[in-house]
Amino acid sequence: MQKGYLLLLLLIALSSTTLYAQQPEAFSADSATFIKAFEDFVETNITEENEVFLDQFINHWEQGQITEEQQQRIMATANLLLANNARRKPHFIPYVKALSIFLSSELGSKNFADWDDGIRYIVTKEERPLRKMTIYLQNAAALIKEGTIRASFTIAWKASTSDFAFEVKERSFFIRFPKTDLTCKIKEDSITIYNTSGRYDPISGTWHGEQGRVTWERAGYPADQVYARLPGTYQLQLNRAKYELDSVRFVNKLYLDEEMLGEFSDEVTHIIKPTQASYPQFSSYKKYYEIPEIYPDIDFRGGLSMKGANLMGTGTAQNRALLAIKSKGATFLEAQSEIFLFGQKQAVSTNTQVNIRINGDSIYHPGIGFNYSIQDREVSLSPSERMISQSPYYDSYHAVSINIDRMLWRQGEDKIYLTTGRNATAGNGIFT
Repeated sequence: MQKGYLLLLLLIALSSTTLYAQQPEAFSADSATFIKAFEDFVETNITEENEVFLDQFINHWEQGQITEEQQQRIMATANLLLANNARRKPHFIPYVKALSIFLSSELGSKNFADWDDGIRYIVTKEERPLRKMTIYLQNAAALIKEGTIRASFTIAWKASTSDFAFEVKERSFFIRFPKTDLTCKIKEDSITIYNTSGRYDPISGTWHGEQGRVTWERAGYPADQVYARLPGTYQLQLNRAKYELDSVRFVNKLYLDEEMLGEFSDEVTHIIKPTQASYPQFSSYKKYYEIPEIYPDIDFRGGLSMKGANLMGTGTAQNRALLAIKSKGATFLEAQSEIFLFGQKQAVSTNTQVNIRINGDSIYHPGIGFNYSIQDREVSLSPSERMISQSPYYDSYHAVSINIDRMLWRQGEDKIYLTTGRNATAGNGIFT
């Protein structure tokens, strides 16, 4: 038993010695000797996928497709990695893969020297550099191959242009994009910042952007009618599929002539159909607007924000947003709420104070469900799940209280209809 145990320890020791011996202290500065030792080192226990990249790199080297300057850089960087305790896996394998991708394309060859300077910057100036270098190698290779600036788990940020440059200075390292569309994707869903520029920090994962435009196209609005203009400078963390920005200018030509200044956010979400989109979102710093004819014969007063497909009229419990709905040139119905949702087909609110004017008197409800159909020009009032909506209407004109399932009025008509709830075959009406 003891002999078997000693034999096992001996085998483990021999195995460890063998593995350690596979890690060279340094590579030769002679190109022919270097490439043979480098190949022997990297190919140990290599996967078939990674072997393809190693073979491509070796072929480039042996067929003279790598310039002497590039060879000198590769040999120097490989020795720098060894000096900093880089291992075959997980450090040299991503390096070989990146080398193969960079040296296989005109774009990669053009950026090779600056990309290599980036490796040296990280290894010599960063704390715990090897992990950061590996991430840099993977993302830089993806940038050359498919325009991906940064990828993590299911998130990928992509640039629309190949016009970029690696910029390495004494105390900073960036990848600069003079002009690009910046897109974040999760599977088939995405968000995009158009016509932006900026510099990407591959170490921190921060995008330092300058200007740009975000449209509401995925919420069903024309790109030239509803959009946000990003500020002169802004920052995004590209390990996230969402962001929030201040001092953004919002344009909605369908409802407003003026730009609005406020807070903006966007996030990659799955959208079943445009009318259900919940992003992008904008909230104005200014809390009071007057919009005549927000819909035909309807004026609006209150705050404004835009959440996905819905323009939102906003107020507070003390100062509610107001819709003044006119008939024959005069206000006939006033609706007040803390939140109105203005869609492309309807305007709705779940808790609305309603006042219907009738010859100096009124029909009033303190908190009813409100729906206005733009196409039919019809107001529908019906109770919601809120307790206050179960209260009766107070009709001072007829001196009566009314409990009814639904009240309908079409603009331009002199009649108000008391009817059943939607999809109901029967209903109740109580007058007291």
